[in-house]
Amino acid sequence: FFFSSRRRHTRSLCDWSSDVCSSDLLDLLKKGEGQVKAGDLAAAATSMAGFQAMWDKASPVIRPLAGDKWAAIDTAAKTLITTFAAGAKPDAAAAGSAITGLMGPLSGLMGK
Repeated sequence: FFFSSRRRHTRSLCDWSSDVCSSDLLDLLKKGEGQVKAGDLAAAATSMAGFQAMWDKASPVIRPLAGDKWAAIDTAAKTLITTFAAGAKPDAAAAGSAITGLMGPLSGLMGK
């Protein structure tokens, strides 16, 4: 028999197969938010460059747990991806709005 040290959870916001949790997404968003508030938009853009890959792994886990909140969460994620797309130069207001626009629904889903 082979036993994995990792358990698959059916109602968890962590996807053990991809090692991406919604808390990882929130940590990245909080980092980006702090960078925007500090006026370091270049650092925020660099941080957010990794968001889409994380989102692609985490969204299949988040979607069934989000229920009727999924549309708002997915729209906010797409806004964030567009705002920080390669070559984009968002201003502080747009960057902050994109980040907090996703942080709110994700935090609510996690109860944080």
